[in-house]
Amino acid sequence: MTTGTSTLRRGGAALAFAAVVLTSCSSPPAAELDPAAAATTLARNLDLTDDQAGCMRNRFEAEPSAAAVLNTSDTAADDDRDRYLVAIRACLPPDDLGSSLSATVRDQLPDADAAQATCVHDNVVALPEAEQDRLYLYFSNPAALDVADVGPAGADLLRSCDLLGATPDTSPPTTAESTGPAEGSG
Repeated sequence: MTTGTSTLRRGGAALAFAAVVLTSCSSPPAAELDPAAAATTLARNLDLTDDQAGCMRNRFEAEPSAAAVLNTSDTAADDDRDRYLVAIRACLPPDDLGSSLSATVRDQLPDADAAQATCVHDNVVALPEAEQDRLYLYFSNPAALDVADVGPAGADLLRSCDLLGATPDTSPPTTAESTGPAEGSG
């Protein structure tokens, strides 16, 4: 009988050890940024309005772990990502995300026309929720998601709006663009 008890004890000890290891290895990372800093970072990453940034700050204050999506050293836990997605969808609904990406297209791709920018907006809004979530996560913090998870959707979006060959404008602004129109020009 001692063999059975000994095996049971060893099995119980192994389970206890495994539970400790799994718990310590799977503890979700804490948010690296406080709610205000997280909202400021997000406002910069997504070009949020003051109202949208304030909304996210309030959401981060209510659910601090949601800010873990903005971590640069650890990946956020699934629950934290879910909390973040609920928050960002409330503060930056898909229509607003589409508008923001559309404006970015017009700003960064000088050859893009209004129809192409509208196409980006409409396609983002029409995406299934899971695809929109990938965009929210990626544009909020590119480190939060593997680019391979977003790349095909991004290429499809650009292709469908005839923007696949477009290149961003990386030139510095000209003197007229940076200082405004020259005196006497109209």
